[in-house]
Amino acid sequence: MISKQKIVFLLGSATLLLLLVPVSKIAFEEVIEQQDYQIEQFIQNLSEENKYKYLLYREVQKQNLTFRGFLSLKRIIQAESNWRQFDKNGDVLRGQKNFQDIGLCQINEKYHIQEAEALKTNIYTPEGNIAYCVALFAKESGKPWVWSIKSHGIK
Repeated sequence: MISKQKIVFLLGSATLLLLLVPVSKIAFEEVIEQQDYQIEQFIQNLSEENKYKYLLYREVQKQNLTFRGFLSLKRIIQAESNWRQFDKNGDVLRGQKNFQDIGLCQINEKYHIQEAEALKTNIYTPEGNIAYCVALFAKESGKPWVWSIKSHGIK
């Protein structure tokens, strides 16, 4: 298994390699391809929770949220679903109090399905649920999760 330090080193060394040594385009593509493969292997070996945290982190970066936003979303997801997208039967997790709350981030179908579809995100998948969650957080901050914020002391 590849450690986080090795991934950082691999990414960093490829950058240094490009800066210090003239490398052909083919050699560069081979290095990047090898690193992408190693990162994929690393991610596949993560627990489901850590895969979801990784997806969240990447989506926060993609949508230009702050690290503080990332930390807030981590706490919200922990409170909402305990990092679960699916229930024990493999079905999409639904809210206990409100059956229309979906997945990791407990996105409410009634209020958000049309906007999620307009953004071409599928809230029934981990990637789509997180992507829509981050977009919603960027737009409305913690308002959609006010109950979790109050009941779990999330700041």
